[in-house]
This record gives sequence, C-alpha cells and structure tokens, in this order.
Amino acid sequence: MHVPIFMYHTIGVMHNGWLWKYLTVDYRVFEHQMKILKRMGCHSVSLEEVYNHMKHGHPLPHNPFVLTFDDGYADNWIAAAPILKKYGFKGTVYVNPEFVDPRKDCRATLEDVWAGRCQEADLEWKGFLSWEEMRQLEKQGTLDIQSHAMSHTWYFSGHEVLDFQHPGDNYVWMNWNKYTEKKYLYMTEDQEQYKQYGVPIYQHGKSLQVRRYFQNTELDGKMMEYVRQNGNKSFFDAPDWKRKLFVLYNSLTDKYPGRFETEDEMIARYDYEFSRSKQVLEQQLHKKVEYLCWPGGGYNEVSADMGPKIYKSVVLGSSDQRAKKNIYGSDPVWMKRTGGPFIHKGENFDHIKVLGGWSLYLTIKSLQGSKFHNLLRKVVKALHLLQFKYRY
Repeated sequence: MHVPIFMYHTIGVMHNGWLWKYLTVDYRVFEHQMKILKRMGCHSVSLEEVYNHMKHGHPLPHNPFVLTFDDGYADNWIAAAPILKKYGFKGTVYVNPEFVDPRKDCRATLEDVWAGRCQEADLEWKGFLSWEEMRQLEKQGTLDIQSHAMSHTWYFSGHEVLDFQHPGDNYVWMNWNKYTEKKYLYMTEDQEQYKQYGVPIYQHGKSLQVRRYFQNTELDGKMMEYVRQNGNKSFFDAPDWKRKLFVLYNSLTDKYPGRFETEDEMIARYDYEFSRSKQVLEQQLHKKVEYLCWPGGGYNEVSADMGPKIYKSVVLGSSDQRAKKNIYGSDPVWMKRTGGPFIHKGENFDHIKVLGGWSLYLTIKSLQGSKFHNLLRKVVKALHLLQFKYRY
C-alpha cells in the first residue's frame, strides 16, 4: 500500500504583501484537515518509518500518511505543531540553515492563545524558525527537522539579460545572495534599501538546478553609477528607463564579460549545499539528519546523483519517474511526494483554494489505490472548481 507524503509550507494566516502568499494554508483549514483525518482513523508516520517499511517491510498503522513542511517558517512552530500535537499527529520540517532566525527565545504559539496567555493578534506569524524552537519541536516529538539544503536561492544561469533591478521588483533573492545574514528577515523587514538599482537580471534558476553564471561586477558598478547620476530611484519614473539601461548595457558587455562556473566549481557548490546543511543541522540539533528535500523542487542530473550519496533518502515530486510508489520493495532512496488537495488558477498561482479535511482524506485513500474514493475525490474537486470559477 502506497504511503502518501504531503507537501505544505506555511500554516498560519495569509500575508497579502508576501510574494509567495499562495504557499500559506490557513491554520483553521489545516486544523479541519487534521480533525477529519483523526476521525477517519488515519495515522501520521515519520520518514524513517516509511523508509524502514519500503526497505525492510516493517509494518505501518492503518491509513498511514506523512506530513512535510518546507522552508522552516515560524508558523510551523506557532500553529502547525500545536495542531498536530492536539490530534496526535507528527511531521517533518525541511530547513535551510541560512534562513534560521538567530533569536534565543521561543515565540508564543496557538497553545498560549488556547490557554488565555495571549491573543491571536499577539502571535509573530512572519519569519522563520529559531534553533531553540527547533530543539523544542524535536524534544516534543511533533516535528522532525531535516535538510532543505543550505541556501534555497536562485542564481544567474546565462548571459541573456531579462530585466534590471528596480524599485518594487520581486527579485528578493538578489538581496539574499548579497546579504546572506539578512535572509531570515526578508518577510519582516523592508529590504528595498539593499537593492542595487540598475544591476542586470540575467537568466536564472534554482541553486541546485543550474550551472552558475557570474556577472561582471565592474559592469554592475557602472550600471548602478549611471542610475545614481540620473536620479537613482526617480530614474525609474521615466517610461523608457529599461530601454536606456539596455542601451548602456549593450555598450559595456563586450568590455566587461561574465563567466560560467566550471564543472568542478559547480560540483563543489552542490556538495557545500548538501554537506554543510547536514553538518549545521546536526551540530545545532544534536541528531542525525538523513533526509533531503530539494529546495523549490529544483535539481539536475548532477545534483540528483550527489544527493543520495550524502543523505539516506530524498523526496521527489509526483512527476519524477525515479520515485515510484512508497511501498515495500521500492527503492527508499527516492520517496514520492504530492502537493495535496489544492486547486490553483493562473501561471503564478494568482488564486489558490486549499480544500478541507474530507478532500485530504479522499486523496489519501485514492493514492492508496481505492477507485471508489478516487471517484469521490474527483466529484468533490469538480464541485470546488465550479465554486472557484464563480468566485474569481
């Protein structure tokens, strides 16, 4: 019987100003999902239990499923953990060490709200987990911390210019790469001040998916100086600002070329992403870290080959053929994961609807091979799509 592994990110409240707000599942919807799964006799299991089932045939409880949460958001501590604890469930959080909040204390949670110690409005929903919060999660046994590699960023991957850094752009990872120590603050701090207006934005991709292209910093400097001399931020008020920057860039590019990283540099960078993340997590949490989730789902043949040499098992998306089914006899080096009961519209997930507990239960049964539940799941999804159509 296939063991479904579900992907979540933040479990909390929607932040309308956040670039990736579609990743948020409202904590009340999440609680409804857990309530129904509990009522229907489902049991959450760990990645280790799934691994041992796949490799050795170790038995699992009735209707097993796995909950995973990517990126290590603060609301995994604030909301997800208290809800899981309430219903006797557990899960795994995939953490990028470069995003960990350095605070020494633990934030208030929904348990504090339920006990009357604070109000929901007092909760610090935005941001990322601290080491102490992760240690407490491990101590509780509610959420297991594993690796999401080190950086979870984007890098330039070619010399074609797509855009230039400008006020209000969404290239937040440009700041991450330049000011790594401030990455954990990007959801709570206005980081517009750190942008380098006029710097070219080249083709780019996820860090473990590309051979990195290094732009010429002298060219960057001349682009920024031109913008500063022509009004800096006000330069972008002109309707033809992009044309002017392309003209300048084209006059400089032959004199100040960039370069691609070598094969050896790329492999060394990938190794750092895998090995350093594992090392830092193990040192901070005093445990073995043996499971990897690709940041942003991005990898290539080289990184895909390296990951299982450093970690015991890696989760892959539902479309990747390397992962078959999470059943006894399948290779546990690769585990298959699904996004769960979500409906989205638009190329950039402009609108998203998270379905409730019954849909999640039907998804579990469908993935386990029940044709009857799969039919019901399709009917429910169709009804939701119909509502979605008229809502937007």
